[in-house]
Amino acid sequence: MPFTSETARAAGKKSKRGKVKISVSTRRFLYEMLNDNKEKFRYMLDELEPRDFINTWLKLLTYII
Repeated sequence: MPFTSETARAAGKKSKRGKVKISVSTRRFLYEMLNDNKEKFRYMLDELEPRDFINTWLKLLTYII
């Protein structure tokens, strides 16, 4: 289906959807949960393969930072 000037204009518009944002209360909850269980969490991270460890670490950072 070829573009017309109308369909091209619609396709060129930027999305108005913003980035997914994690609320401050969610970040606080996760921080406290990890902080309260840090010994167990460290043990569990130590049991992971290096690749899995890095993937897990990177995923968690997005929630805390």
